[in-house]
Amino acid sequence: MKKLPVIILLLLGSGCSEQQESLPKAEQQINCTASDFLNLANMATETSFFHQRDSVLRSQYPHGDKDTFNTVDITREMLRQFLSEINIDSLALSGSIEKVYFFNISPPAYSDSKLCEDKITIQYFEDDCTYRMTIDTIYMVEGDCIGGSQVSYGFRIEGDKIVDFTRQEAG
Repeated sequence: MKKLPVIILLLLGSGCSEQQESLPKAEQQINCTASDFLNLANMATETSFFHQRDSVLRSQYPHGDKDTFNTVDITREMLRQFLSEINIDSLALSGSIEKVYFFNISPPAYSDSKLCEDKITIQYFEDDCTYRMTIDTIYMVEGDCIGGSQVSYGFRIEGDKIVDFTRQEAG
């Protein structure tokens, strides 16, 4: 009979810990900073990012028919260059960093010009520890820099893993 209260307490105690672990993400304590973005410079985190990107691309383009003349997906080299050029304190202060590049990519009927600025932008959202990285490609259409596309990635960084990864494109 003495064992029954102990068993009940053990069952109740184990049930409580399971409830804490299954709290929705919004109720779990999240510890992150804008500087966590620099974890992408670590090989394991970079590999996780590109694994996620490639997985989404295979899902979005199961026949491999992605238009590479109009949209630009970030490459390892582009990411490494971007990481080497950003000031992480600016990201922490403003929540956003933008760098201008020249990708020299346009559809066959058009041309790219150094006047048309391509951009990589990162935004940090502190409330849910997420990042949005956007690649903007602009090219000449009838003498003006009006053509282009945008690819956006949304993600969180947990240790050396990329989670909650999304990819959207327009243009």
